[in-house]
Amino acid sequence: MPDTIRMQVTRYRPGRDSAPSMQEYVVPLREEWAVLDGLNYIKDQLDGTLSFRWSCRMGICGSCGMTVNGDPR
Repeated sequence: MPDTIRMQVTRYRPGRDSAPSMQEYVVPLREEWAVLDGLNYIKDQLDGTLSFRWSCRMGICGSCGMTVNGDPR
């Protein structure tokens, strides 16, 4: 199993970008991690400008929902 994985994140910076764009990050691949863990790693370790909403991780309110490989998750 590889040690890292590439995560592609759609970014939009109002006032700076005219349209959303993709940005790729290399993050550690951990069997116990969910996509949210990868996003938190990016924000905490690689790019503090990344912003996203999430709540309790319980899958109840939907604020941590996202599109993964074209499917809502």
